[in-house]
Amino acid sequence: MNNEIKVFILSLKDSKRINILRKRLKKIKVNFTVLFGINGNKKETHKELKELYDKKKTENYIGRQLAFPEIAASYAHINAYKIIKKNKIKSAIIIEDDVYPSKALKWWVKNNIKIKDNYILSFYSYPALGFVYKKPNNINITSKIKIHDAKTHLLNSSCYQINLKTCEKILKLTNGKVCGVGDWPFNLKKTRINLGVTLPFLNTFIINNSNTAGAREKFAKSSFNFKNKLPIVMQNILRFFYYMSYLPYFMKKYSNIDFYHEQFIFKYLELIKNIFTKKYYNTYKIFY
Repeated sequence: MNNEIKVFILSLKDSKRINILRKRLKKIKVNFTVLFGINGNKKETHKELKELYDKKKTENYIGRQLAFPEIAASYAHINAYKIIKKNKIKSAIIIEDDVYPSKALKWWVKNNIKIKDNYILSFYSYPALGFVYKKPNNINITSKIKIHDAKTHLLNSSCYQINLKTCEKILKLTNGKVCGVGDWPFNLKKTRINLGVTLPFLNTFIINNSNTAGAREKFAKSSFNFKNKLPIVMQNILRFFYYMSYLPYFMKKYSNIDFYHEQFIFKYLELIKNIFTKKYYNTYKIFY
């Protein structure tokens, strides 16, 4: 079993984004392996992607089907887990090709920092509502970088660390197929998989066009078409009452109650609690 941290880049053979990431990793002297995935924008790949996709399980969980580019992007992570399992890689960092890592990533890899089983550690969190404990769970890693456990679901599949045991568990849960979007295709509380994030973040993003955004809009259910016309504070107030009323669930926009609780209810409850307790960092605020 290999005890060193392996770094994998997820990309496409015709990607214009990967060169910036390659140059950056070479500059900070981090070794990596590129895993080329399937291009879901090409019609000739759709038959193959259907075989790698559990449509029924996905729709039952997130309430909608996935576009082919979304299936391809999500399967790239599943495929990485299969490689980690096959080669018995004890710990790995998975990076999508629109990530720009800091020098701290080199320090992390060089010092071979390990994480717990049933744990996914993000080096970045998307600008969405989520909460992480202010008190870090590690004391002796470094004074500059701390691991903070997540209280709620985080959107964080762009750059993260995962170990062999967790990969094996995810493959068992999904049967090696795409069962939802990359972050994450299962209920975290029920499966007892925990999330965390490094603060400060170890990477940011390269400004670029998403491979999945255009195709995703066809199936994603937007509830706030008027949001650009309102101040951000008003948007947040309306969003709070909208989700806490369970209207999206009763209107069948989301059919799985566990998914709805994890993605919305738990987050908004913590938002209210945190006004008084101030125990958690809001990842939305950290990003901005």
